[in-house]
Amino acid sequence: MGSKLKTNFVVQTKFEPFYVAGKIEVSRDGHRIFTSSGNSVKVFNVENGVAEKTIQTEESDQISQFLLNPVNEHLITASRNLLVREWSWTDSTCLKTWKAVHHSPISCMAFDSTGELLATGSGDATIKIWHSVLKCHTHSFRGSSGVVSVLKFHPDAKRGLLVSTSDDYLIRIWNLNPAKLAAALEGHFSAVSDIQFADDGLHLISAGRDKVLILWSLSTSSQIKTVPVFEEIERFIVLPASSAFPEFNTPEGPFNVLTGGARGVLSVWDLKNGRNLHPGSLPSESDAAVADHKRIIQLHFERPSRRLFVVTVDQSILLYDLPNLKPSHQFSGYNDEVFDVKFVGDDRFAVVATNSPRLKLYNVTTADCKFADGHTESVLCVAVFHQSNLVVTGSKDCDIRLWRFSESKGSLKCVASASGHTSTVGALACSSSSKHPFIVSGSEDSTMKIWTVQQDKSDKRDSFSLHCIHTEVAHDKGINSVALSPDDKWIASAGGDKTAKVWKKEPFGLKGVLRGHRKAVWCVVFAPHDQIIGTSSGDGTIKLWTVSDLRCIKTFEGHDCSVMKVAFLSRGLQLLSSGSDGLLKLWDVRKNICTKTFDEHDDKVWAVEVSQDESKVLTGAGDSTFLLWKDVTEQELDEERQKQDTLIQEEQELQNLLQKNEFAKAFRLALRLDQPGRLLNIISGMLETETGQMEIKVAVRALEDFQLEQLLQYIVIWNTNSRHTYPAQCTLNCVFTSILPKRLLGLPKIKTLVESLIPYTERHASRLDQLHVSSMTYKYLSNNVKKLSELPSKPTTQLPVNGNIPYPDSASMEAEEEMV
Repeated sequence: MGSKLKTNFVVQTKFEPFYVAGKIEVSRDGHRIFTSSGNSVKVFNVENGVAEKTIQTEESDQISQFLLNPVNEHLITASRNLLVREWSWTDSTCLKTWKAVHHSPISCMAFDSTGELLATGSGDATIKIWHSVLKCHTHSFRGSSGVVSVLKFHPDAKRGLLVSTSDDYLIRIWNLNPAKLAAALEGHFSAVSDIQFADDGLHLISAGRDKVLILWSLSTSSQIKTVPVFEEIERFIVLPASSAFPEFNTPEGPFNVLTGGARGVLSVWDLKNGRNLHPGSLPSESDAAVADHKRIIQLHFERPSRRLFVVTVDQSILLYDLPNLKPSHQFSGYNDEVFDVKFVGDDRFAVVATNSPRLKLYNVTTADCKFADGHTESVLCVAVFHQSNLVVTGSKDCDIRLWRFSESKGSLKCVASASGHTSTVGALACSSSSKHPFIVSGSEDSTMKIWTVQQDKSDKRDSFSLHCIHTEVAHDKGINSVALSPDDKWIASAGGDKTAKVWKKEPFGLKGVLRGHRKAVWCVVFAPHDQIIGTSSGDGTIKLWTVSDLRCIKTFEGHDCSVMKVAFLSRGLQLLSSGSDGLLKLWDVRKNICTKTFDEHDDKVWAVEVSQDESKVLTGAGDSTFLLWKDVTEQELDEERQKQDTLIQEEQELQNLLQKNEFAKAFRLALRLDQPGRLLNIISGMLETETGQMEIKVAVRALEDFQLEQLLQYIVIWNTNSRHTYPAQCTLNCVFTSILPKRLLGLPKIKTLVESLIPYTERHASRLDQLHVSSMTYKYLSNNVKKLSELPSKPTTQLPVNGNIPYPDSASMEAEEEMV
């Protein structure tokens, strides 16, 4: 682990819910899955396991059905308010909106093979045909009983056939030209769940919840064969006639189907001979609960990519690459509330405990998810023996289970279990020693137990056993967290009684009580190298304590709510904490300050897990998401160094350009360096030359829009100072005379910039007017004084003694006026 302080973490991968219920659609290349929830459709990338796009309608438009056009892959959505929209999903653009002429929400949709005709079925027992190019209503079929549940066009568009099913168990065949009912096929005794055409185009295959498959002849509208399958079939696909499955000895022909239903297994049937070529494994009575999770509700086969997508009732999507009937990938569409996450193996895998009895093992690089069944109620906590790849889990069923992690297979296998607690097991800690491994558990029954882990080496089946060697009533209320010191000599526990306690492992005994929190203590953890304990509480504080004298040495305040988890970083010099408001905070222990706050979760963050090299962090929250964070401290430092080196080089280049009087190049460089003062000096130097304004215009014309806007912002600043008015107004004149008004009006901030320029420009213009008037008055007076000084001198007239002033004659007055 490095001792350098971390400065920033960014979300590398976000594992969020992308499938809750309903149907899915798959792109032609098999690389993307489309799912709907509420008023949005999410696009999930199968290759990297990331929900890369969300297509969202208005909040009131709850999507009832959606479909991909098989030709141009435009997305069609139908809302409960009877609006139908066509989308280009690549750029999330709505191309067309029209009103469906149904009286209730659309329940199913289907395209024909040309992608031009769209059929919609509704709860009003009607079927409408639309022309997807002209967006007009072409056909309307009535006669179904109840909700129309399945629609399917004949693969040959020239035949103009549409098949539908509804609540009366009948299969209706509609002729588009002329528009009428061609036949009604009667044979099922329960709801028809799926219908498909055989590859020869002459036969129809149907499946229902009456546990039979029926082969129909389209020419005679009659049954050819009924095959009992002994399970409720939800979906099936017709295997291509040219497909070869040597493992199952499938005969050639158009009547081989792959089914999925209540048993949760895939079966291959030869309808011509009524044989089950691949029956799968029948679930036993003890596996009934597991079978409920695996119930198949949808199959989707993309023939170009030969990929089969299987959807189960627990929101899982399995990907098969035919002809192999073994899943190559498995994705969990919905995690519910995430209670705990832990790295396992080489940090490529994460064990995730959600509000479910099933433990989940994620490959964080591909989002591939494997399930481990064993607990009967929700798993709450996880701990890991990193040296031996053993995983320990605690659950609401009061049991503790030990699992063996196989990195090569990417799976978990339960190897031991133990009971002893009388209430929920919510806290676990594993020892660091591999020679004498042990587990510490804490429960809502206020007891703490120590378990030894023993392996039966004589048993080749990888058998382990757990034995409780000590039980202690540790707190007055339930235990929320337990921790072990790096040397396994000390145990710390935190409870709902507002205290944390330190215990000695051998001989077992209470070292002391850590008091100071005002509410329940949610987390306790040991520093990796120092004898320091960290605690977090519902009072919004984090405290550090010494193990030697149990003294509180630091208190961190900054969270406005309960602090759920805390972890040490950078050899104990930093803390990473999570709150019930979804915020994560990074703390500097020495400075006692929060250096960074991360806001990516929408609900309380239950789990924080740091990898062994501290380069990655996992967080899990109540918003059904868990995030993989990446330490980007070194990356940001490298980028900052590169920026500084580049800045120094460009500064030197700018100096060289100024020394060479290459003002045009210096103009563009100063603008790129974001140096308005230097740019002002450059413009002032350019204006001192005869071709200065022309060079400024040439430089302005070469600017991008964002650079032009940046220059106008500089002009606004310069214009506020009367000393810089001349270069500012000259540059503004060059901008207005060299850039077209249409381009200027397209700048995002042009209105604000112009409004900022007007007041100071008017003030400068008023000052210039006053200066002009003053200069003209001065010139007028100066000329008068000059001419008066050129007049010949006259003898001084003596005033009469009696004081009477003599008046000049008219001739002298005219001469003076003429002179003036």
